[in-house]
Amino acid sequence: MGPKGEIALGLFNSIIGNASSANPEKAQQDLAPLLIPGEEVEFAMKTIRDWFVLTNKRVLLTNRQGTGKKVEYRSIPYYAVTKFSLETAGHFEFEGVLRIWTSGQTEPEMIQLDNGGPLAELERRLAGKIL
Repeated sequence: MGPKGEIALGLFNSIIGNASSANPEKAQQDLAPLLIPGEEVEFAMKTIRDWFVLTNKRVLLTNRQGTGKKVEYRSIPYYAVTKFSLETAGHFEFEGVLRIWTSGQTEPEMIQLDNGGPLAELERRLAGKIL
């Protein structure tokens, strides 16, 4: 990975941090103002302040900055995902790195998943959305 990729990795890790599994119903409540009619959270992971969510329409990421008053919301429609990878230490362990490539970008979005629960479920759900 070149310097550009390392910068992107550092930036994205600062955005999402280390995510762990979360209750989709809680994510649905917290993110309700962002969701369109008929959009439902199907899978959710949470850092201390941020969300990584798979809905029935898109991947949704939040990034609370500084004191938490400023929030960045990132939306990746499934049709824009060109490929993804999930790297784990073993056979779908509970820790890993998810990389999502989108059309028009050379570097992937990277999400560090620690104590994230069933990574096989995450991989299966994401594959089901984009394949």
